[in-house]
Amino acid sequence: MSVTTTVTFTNDAGTTYSTVMEAKAAFKEANPHIVNTYNAEIDQATSLGINTKYKKVTEGGGEKEIRTIAEEGDEIDDSWSSFPRMYEKHIQELTIDKTGFKITRTWTDKRWADVQSIPVPVVGNGWNRIEI
Repeated sequence: MSVTTTVTFTNDAGTTYSTVMEAKAAFKEANPHIVNTYNAEIDQATSLGINTKYKKVTEGGGEKEIRTIAEEGDEIDDSWSSFPRMYEKHIQELTIDKTGFKITRTWTDKRWADVQSIPVPVVGNGWNRIEI
């Protein structure tokens, strides 16, 4: 069994982005405290001994990035695999209007339960957060 979450981040100004990385950089600049949540996920994964290796697929010229558990023979995404993660699959893509990005994650039930202790950060400074 698994749990899938989708979180969308958009900016209030209507600024558009051409890649996921560009949108994420603008978001992080406006919300530097988001790194605390990112670090908490890594710490939780480390404490649980999770050492998952991921592969990366980029689609649409950087409009969509997919990271999923690598299988034997896959090329490892070293930039992503150097830190343990709580989730099994991670998809980042620009919103349809390109004013932000959407993150969809798939978790095993156990990892979902483990990550529930990490508080959801407050997002602001011209950005909105919607989770479905």
